Amino acid sequence: MEELLLFLTSKEKFLLEIEQESLPDDLDEIKVLIEEHQNFLASMTSRQGEITSICKQSRAKTVTNPIQKRSRSTKFQRWLINV
Repeated sequence: MEELLLFLTSKEKFLLEIEQESLPDDLDEIKVLIEEHQNFLASMTSRQGEITSICKQSRAKTVTNPIQKRSRSTKFQRWLINV
């Protein structure tokens, strides 16, 4: 589980970093970005089963302890399920 959280955290950091960058005007550069995005999606999809399992466990804990605050990481995990 720890390794999965590190994976998700690194992906979140990556998304936050590239979100700050402006899109290039050059078509070849855009094609490279599309390929990088496809690779990003493939890496996320390959871990989807693990992510779903962890999120279900987290939801079960939240239901049994509704006062517990959700962390930013939990919100990110919920967002991934809905993507």
